[in-house]
Amino acid sequence: MSPGDKIAEVIRELVRRKPGLEGHILDDEGGLLPYVNVFLSGRDIRYLDGLQTPVDGESDISIFPPVAGG
Repeated sequence: MSPGDKIAEVIRELVRRKPGLEGHILDDEGGLLPYVNVFLSGRDIRYLDGLQTPVDGESDISIFPPVAGG
């Protein structure tokens, strides 16, 4: 990814490379599923600019799918 890319572009590229992830990360319209948490360098993107949050070459992106237990 290039500096200035947005989280949305990074996730689209991830899903392009690993198509099996698509239904687990993105909804039918290409939006982030509500129960998937994405962090940029430890900060929840919901409190930044969401999928439009810019990334740079030094950013760490963490994607956490839902986890349930009992």
